[in-house]
Amino acid sequence: MSRRFKKSGSQKVKRSVNIVLLTIYLLLVCFL
Repeated sequence: MSRRFKKSGSQKVKRSVNIVLLTIYLLLVCFL
């Protein structure tokens, strides 16, 4: 159980990073 929880946590972090990258990309596109 603990191992699975750790894996899910890392996936959540990756998801948040992807969202941040997407927002930055959208902002750059809007400014350009």
